[in-house]
Amino acid sequence: MEKALEGVRVLSCTHVHAGPFCGKILAELGAEVIKVEPPEGEFTRYLVPLMYKGENYFIMHLNDNKKFVTLNLKNEKGKKIFMDLVKKSDVFLESYTPGTLDRLGVGYEKQKEVNPSIIYASISGYGYTGQSKDLPGQDYTAQARSGIMTVTGFPESPPVLSAHGVTDHLAAIYTALAILIAIRHREKTGRGQRIDMSLFDAAVDFLCEYSARYIVEGVPPTRNGNKGIYGGCNTYETKDGHILIYYIMTWENMLRAMGREDLIESTRYTLHKIISSSDFNRMLKQYDGLVQEFDSMIQEWVKTKTKKEANDLLSKEGVLCAPVQTIDEMFKDPQVSARNLFVDVEHPTVGKVKIPRAPLNLSETPSRVEWPGCPLGYHNEEVYGKLLGYTKEEITELRKTGVI
Repeated sequence: MEKALEGVRVLSCTHVHAGPFCGKILAELGAEVIKVEPPEGEFTRYLVPLMYKGENYFIMHLNDNKKFVTLNLKNEKGKKIFMDLVKKSDVFLESYTPGTLDRLGVGYEKQKEVNPSIIYASISGYGYTGQSKDLPGQDYTAQARSGIMTVTGFPESPPVLSAHGVTDHLAAIYTALAILIAIRHREKTGRGQRIDMSLFDAAVDFLCEYSARYIVEGVPPTRNGNKGIYGGCNTYETKDGHILIYYIMTWENMLRAMGREDLIESTRYTLHKIISSSDFNRMLKQYDGLVQEFDSMIQEWVKTKTKKEANDLLSKEGVLCAPVQTIDEMFKDPQVSARNLFVDVEHPTVGKVKIPRAPLNLSETPSRVEWPGCPLGYHNEEVYGKLLGYTKEEITELRKTGVI
């Protein structure tokens, strides 16, 4: 099968989530991604001890299809080797606090000197501009400062974190997109460029609908539980769990599913007046009491059903809904298998392991997981020997002297 990014070499100095996931996307599309770690390994190997048969699974699943090398960037010989790798690369990807690589003498300006066409992509907490550029940051801090936490949870609760990795994942996707754009630009002009992405940028962008409400209304949106940003949505308790129903767009269908066709023509229960109102939010407030009545009506009907029974009946009528599944239930969901979202591949030391695939479903060049993230320095001989021409004896000496 053809690989869209075959022939593109990415040198990656990233750790934890955002940077590795960006590299994962590129690697699954066929790029040769060389992951550089310090000789002791990136700190995630020890900070996130998700061990699977003696190997760190966090490393495995965020770094599939990559080649793993070790290199000491604080060592002069290590810096020379690093710059030799830069010369042979198309893209450099890093996720350090701004200025870190500049202080080591291997930052963007130095890389441009040896490879003018390099595409240099950075993912950081707050980016390379602004008063906060030197601050460390990660997913949780981006959620806090952007406002995500203030719109997550229920009205009576304190601010709540969203699922872990929301801004990490989004920043990674944006950076991968920017890299593809930069590659296209270089094909046309021959010039590389710098990409500056931050988790804070991604977090603010993630709130686009809430930002729109603030711009229009002038009042910061707050937590609304499971009712959705505009209402007309909620979760309801079934005999064996919960189901989410987004009924405001399909209210008549909802009534049919519940066997209450008699209410369809009732002016009291007609929601299209709310939906089509030019002053949508005022109308929702006016109908707050009625919405509570809707919720009670739906809950009374749902509580007599299992999640599957309610979901089947509602879906048959075209009502937007989904069972609230545990992670265990998600793994057993036949749609997960049908979409090939997890694949089994061979790890060099632990054997078969299940790895999530970046869900890029292109008909000719889909994302593919070929191998999971590997043990520390697993590809040292291949990369330093085949790519840079070091002999086995020289590689052994580099290891003995702490360069790799």
